[in-house]
Amino acid sequence: MQTVQIKIITNRKRIKQLSDLTVEFFMEMINQVDQKMTELASGGKEIPQELAERKLFVDRYRRMGQARDLGIDPILHNAPLVMVFHSPPNPSTPKDDCVIAAQTVVLGSMTMGLGSCYIGLLTKAALDYPPLQEALDLPPGNTVHSVLVLGYPKLKFQKAVDRNPLTVQWEE
Repeated sequence: MQTVQIKIITNRKRIKQLSDLTVEFFMEMINQVDQKMTELASGGKEIPQELAERKLFVDRYRRMGQARDLGIDPILHNAPLVMVFHSPPNPSTPKDDCVIAAQTVVLGSMTMGLGSCYIGLLTKAALDYPPLQEALDLPPGNTVHSVLVLGYPKLKFQKAVDRNPLTVQWEE
């Protein structure tokens, strides 16, 4: 259906604003999780598995706020360019289409010596945080499905990052 739309942001102040709003979203999530854990603990109630798992992520997110407070951009990493892939709602596959478009940009950018990185934290915050949705100023009804940062890398790595083995199921 070709509904993918891309917003490209190069303004440093706007990029910082988006990063700060993303951190704010996660800081609010931390407060909600901490509050819920305290309520349950003070009431002598068992902590649900989902909340316990979320608590593990919360500790990682807390470091984002600390980094931001030190003047470090923990979300967009001072990238010179941010690409927001979004789409209006439609009966097709808007998320898949946006991710395919983003991956095409990743592959093309590599041929030009550019580095890129998916920013899932901003994508998540854009789905659930109205202040960030407002700051993105997308057409009404559009949803963010993928975010990339691009720039010339300062470092070149000689080997890939270690990854967990892929789970593959063969069926004949």
